[in-house]
Amino acid sequence: DLVRVLGTPLHPKSYVENCCASEDFLSIVVPLLYIDDDGRDASAWSDRFPLEYIYELRRTYTLDGAINEFTQEYLCRAEDQASKPFKPGMFKYAAPSPAYHAYEVMVDPARTVNTKTSARTGYVVWHWEGRTLYVAEAFGAFHKPDEIIDTICKLNEQYNPVKVGVEADGLEEFIMQPLRAEQAKRGISIPLYPQRAPRDKNSFISSLQPFYTAGDVVHVKPLPDLESELLNFPTGRVDVPNALAYAIRMRAGKPVYEDFTSENVF
Repeated sequence: DLVRVLGTPLHPKSYVENCCASEDFLSIVVPLLYIDDDGRDASAWSDRFPLEYIYELRRTYTLDGAINEFTQEYLCRAEDQASKPFKPGMFKYAAPSPAYHAYEVMVDPARTVNTKTSARTGYVVWHWEGRTLYVAEAFGAFHKPDEIIDTICKLNEQYNPVKVGVEADGLEEFIMQPLRAEQAKRGISIPLYPQRAPRDKNSFISSLQPFYTAGDVVHVKPLPDLESELLNFPTGRVDVPNALAYAIRMRAGKPVYEDFTSENVF
């Protein structure tokens, strides 16, 4: 007799997952959203569920702190939320104080944008207020080198950062020379600080977890790319959290005077 099982995997040890793992069953998994051969998002049923609809659906789930449910129901990925290092309740939102802030920018450039396993370029802007890390911008994009350079220039103009970090490998291969030419063309100077890529990316990103647990990370606004990737971590894309993890490495040491504040700048 034939047995057909239809279901949504709600847990790694659920009946549906056990059937998928069994040699007695032929398994077919159809996620609503997947990565195509060009490394871009694609809809499994584009006529009924276009990408704009899926993105809005994912954004709604993310803002409701239910990205795990979205992953289960629409991406067919069974995950045990208890094992995830980052939880929805860790995200705090608040505006920074109305004072001077020493913004820092980190760019994690992707070398390719046309392969199935290609990563996105991650961009993050932050500043520290005491021990609190305020994240102003955090997003990922499939950018070509000229688009990466243009985005770096725009972030530099908008935030006037004291540091702009770029992963050294990408910087040396295809970013540095064009970026120098663009600075000369625009008549600007960008405070570049090359950063060496971590040996263990997962451990590098996990270093953010104690800061989120302690409430020492504040998002200035909803940051869907960052939040969804953190909640899915260690599975899925990690381009934006990887860029944010550099905030710990790039953070300046203690000031000469412990009571130094923005008032001293004035």
